[in-house]
This record gives sequence, structure tokens and C-alpha cells, in this order.
Amino acid sequence: MVAPVTTANHASMVKRTLTALLALFLVATAAPAAASGAQPGTLVSATPTTLYLAPLVPLPAKAWRVVYASRTATGEPVQVSGVVLAPSGAYPGDRPLIGYAPGTQGLDTRCAASRMLSQGTEYEAPFIARMLAKGWAVAVPDYQGLGTPGSHPYVVGEALGRQTLDIVRAARALPGAVLSATGPVGIYGYSEGGEAAGAAIEQQPSYAPDIPLTGAAVGAAPADFQSVIKARDGSVMMFLILYALSGFGTAYPELKVDSYLNATGRDAMAGYRRSCIVDAIATSVPQSHRLSSYVTTNPLEQPAVKARMAENNLGARAPATEVLVGNARNDEVIPFDVMHNLYRQWCGLGVNARFDDIPLLDHFTGLPVFANHAIDFLAQRFAGAPLPRARDCAAA
Repeated sequence: MVAPVTTANHASMVKRTLTALLALFLVATAAPAAASGAQPGTLVSATPTTLYLAPLVPLPAKAWRVVYASRTATGEPVQVSGVVLAPSGAYPGDRPLIGYAPGTQGLDTRCAASRMLSQGTEYEAPFIARMLAKGWAVAVPDYQGLGTPGSHPYVVGEALGRQTLDIVRAARALPGAVLSATGPVGIYGYSEGGEAAGAAIEQQPSYAPDIPLTGAAVGAAPADFQSVIKARDGSVMMFLILYALSGFGTAYPELKVDSYLNATGRDAMAGYRRSCIVDAIATSVPQSHRLSSYVTTNPLEQPAVKARMAENNLGARAPATEVLVGNARNDEVIPFDVMHNLYRQWCGLGVNARFDDIPLLDHFTGLPVFANHAIDFLAQRFAGAPLPRARDCAAA
């Protein structure tokens, strides 16, 4: 028998409903704040999704868009998004996990790798597909400010390295991915992703000792910012210097990099901050290719800017894993010597590294060659194959 509705029990029902709604509101509003102070790598949310190799061609894996806790370049809490992909089939033993640091996507939030993968327009999707075909899980960070609110600290390794390591932690905490907390982990990245990957493996021994690495591959990274900028000022790739200035200004607001821009520079910077990489390349062609056209004073000559860039150079800390380092001979973005010097620096610190010298090709055509060599290199590391120390590395 249903109890009659009286004024008293109606008031009680309303009170209980309002209390429940208030509780839900408090939980919803408190969750982001709580997550912002969470341990790095804490999984904040995971939403099943479908990701694509090309439009209408899904990648053969279970996939989730994730949000996780990480740290900025200066160690402040930040939430970062990304995607985790895991093959559905069984794997003999613990499934390897790749922390896949994506290359330059752009500065606008619409350029996030997770968004490109959801549309089938991500240029690195074929390499992710090859990793999935080997039975590996893949975790791809969007990086701070791409996929989540805020600005993107473009090529700032102190931020991007941490965010690459933390999505590995988040992926391991994702129940549907079924990843062992002690399974093998590899790190991969090329271009901006090479900077992120290189920073990640240098940071790992102190920042993420819970993620011992089995191997890593670092390609065409801006490992020495001053050398890269000096070589590329005056070239059609000069717009990447403005990209980098934007990134360092985001990571280190005290640098006030925009204060060095003239009117032309402010207009150009505003446009680039709304761009993805394809837009930026097209926009840059008819514009001046000299940094001096965009600034009143060269920010790269300012001690504070130079110091922050030096902090983000690679080569001063020894990765605790075997590493494939590589670059194309005719790379028009990253001078060949920059990556070869990084190789020599890591070798000098005792790292067991190999150098992938890619003849004839440039930055863009060298990418698929390096990616395929890197996948083979990581497969050998996951299989436990020994890596004899290269003669030129042993002599460093």
C-alpha cells in the first residue's frame, strides 16, 4: 500500500532531494580542485572513445580520452588530457606500454593530438597503429594547454617530459587497459615530441622512479635551443622561433616575452597562437623570416630568457635506459649536429645509446624512417635483446 502524501512527508522529501542535489554540487565543484593537488599521474577521468587512423578507418584498439594530474615546468599542479589505446587481443606476458610524445601539433587547443586522432587527421597515427599491431598499449599526452584550458608551453621539456611520464602512470591506473604496474615501458618522440621524450627520460630517475624504462627513442629534438634558433633565424621555419617564445612565455610568465614584440610581432604571435601546424606553415611563407622583423629588442639575448632555455636543453642528465637518438642529415628544422651532439653528451654520461644517421632526408621525410627504426629498436628492448655498446659511444 502506498503511503498518502502529507504536508510533513512532502516537506521531508523536498529536504532530502535538496540535500542530495547540494551534495552532488559540492562533489562536482570540489573534484577539479582536489584533482589539481593530486599526486602526479592520478587519473581524474576516463571516457571510452573511438580513434581513427584516417577518416572512417578506426584504429584497432580500445581507447579512452583521459584527464590526469601532472605538473608544469615550475612544478605547479595542472590537469592534462590525452588518450590511451590498448589492443583487445591477449599478449604473452605483461603488455608493453609506450609513452608516445607527439610532435608539433600547434598552439591552439583544437590542435590536440586526441582531437586529431578522433577525426582521423593525426599525422603520427600510422606509427601508433604499428605499435598497436605489435600488441603494445600506447599513451599519448595532449600536453598542457592542448585539450584542456590554458596555453601550451611549446617545446618546454621541463613541462612536457613530466606530462609524458604522468600519462604512463594514468594509463596503468585505467582498469579497462589491463596494464601491469610493473610491465615494460618505452618512451618515444620526434620533433617537439623528441624534446618531450628526451626530457622525460632525463627526468625519470628522480621524477618517476616508479616507472623504470626498458628503452627510449628520441628523434629530431631541439636539444640545444640557442643553436637551433641561430641556425633557423632567416629560414622559412623561423615561425617556430615565435612558437618557442610563446611556449617559454607560457611556462615562465616572469619572462614577459610579449613585451619584446613590436606591432607586427604582436599580430603574428596572435595568429600563431590560434594556429595548428599546417596553418602556421602556410601563413609563414609570405611573411618575413627574420626574428628582427617582429621584435623591438631580441628576447633571446636577455639573460633570463637564455637561462630558462638553457634549463630545458637536453644532455646534462643521464637517462637510465638504452636510447636510440636520431636525425636526418638535411633536417631543415633541427640541425643534424644538434642531435649528434646530444648523442655524444649522453654517451659521455655513460648511457648506452645508438645514433640513427638518416641520409639525404629532411625533417618531414625523416620522420617515418626514424619512427620505423625506433619501433624496431623498442621491440628488441622489450624482447630482452642485448645492445652492445656502440664503438663511437664507448669512446665518448
